[in-house]
Amino acid sequence: MKLENLLDKEISRRMFLAGLAMELFIGCSENKITNPRNRYDPDQNDQNTKERDDKFNIFDYFPLETGNEWIYAIKGIPSENNDIDRVLSVRDDVDKKVVVIGSGNVSLGSSAKMEYHHIYYIQNGSLLSYGSDYGDDHLYVEPPIVEGNLSMSVGSRFVTNFNFYNKINSDEWKHMGKGVSTFTLLSLEDIEVPVGRFENCLRIEGRKNYKFFDESIDRTPIVKTHWFAKGIGKVKTSLEILQDYYEFELIDYSV
Repeated sequence: MKLENLLDKEISRRMFLAGLAMELFIGCSENKITNPRNRYDPDQNDQNTKERDDKFNIFDYFPLETGNEWIYAIKGIPSENNDIDRVLSVRDDVDKKVVVIGSGNVSLGSSAKMEYHHIYYIQNGSLLSYGSDYGDDHLYVEPPIVEGNLSMSVGSRFVTNFNFYNKINSDEWKHMGKGVSTFTLLSLEDIEVPVGRFENCLRIEGRKNYKFFDESIDRTPIVKTHWFAKGIGKVKTSLEILQDYYEFELIDYSV
């Protein structure tokens, strides 16, 4: 979507100016969550239920075919600033697939240029977040961040310790610091958004912490929670970043 919208664009700009560009995603509006089930409590050890053992394939819930599109509204932001995410390309590259998702403030089906690109890898059954581009600003992480795989259950947790690198304009890549990310499948939930009601959505929380080598830059915690509907994609996202909180909701899509 448009650099995660006007809002996202602003967030990414601030991150890049700090030496980091942070990728976002989708969702918004006056969100209503109902019937939470199979919620994972990491403090309890007696949750070995049948539901907990059910397996879920992230790719069944996040269809990544070229041309797929999702439009989101941001709570509290005028409707003319709705964001769109579009799968721009999916290509084979040796031992993995490379997926590029563009974001822009455009209409469904529009050919307008995507302002923000996020790069995913599909490798060894996992969904990996590799980096992002915003104009002449580029960010990538090494190793790529694991966000899910094809055999998850409620409580599945993916931890990645990574280094992050930034390049602005034609400058050389600069090693900005290190970080750790944790993605957890928290629960299955029914959720209602402007485009409709979806049952048994995967609720996946992603927590990222960045530690810059430049100690004048504060640590940058990011908490991003997605609700994925099977066969549809992300129907809602909440974002906590830089002491701010935002919600995104799906209002239209084409998959």
